[in-house]
Amino acid sequence: MFPKAEYVSILFTLDDNGELVYQVGINHSPELYVTFLQILGVKIDLRGFSFFVPDAIKKILSRFQAQYDNNDIVVTVYASEDEDDEVKYFVFAGGEMKTEFKLADVLEFDLQSANE
Repeated sequence: MFPKAEYVSILFTLDDNGELVYQVGINHSPELYVTFLQILGVKIDLRGFSFFVPDAIKKILSRFQAQYDNNDIVVTVYASEDEDDEVKYFVFAGGEMKTEFKLADVLEFDLQSANE
């Protein structure tokens, strides 16, 4: 499905309606629109990731939109070139790289609503 490339990334952004958009970047360029299930590499999400992960990603993007006062936010996820199995996360606002972040620093799960 995905072409062979030196650098592959996943890009997350919100469209004009606030819906989550997933793209695959090939050699630092957004190339393919994909679904969350394609990112997971499955046809059926038996573990239920597609029920809670997209909402968490939307919240992360919304917080970055507020932080940078910019609705053109893209979070890009790369496998590190330097370290095995290390994943790097970057925020771009208006096409400009703003910061690298750790996923644990931006995740906020609403446990109370999950228990209701």
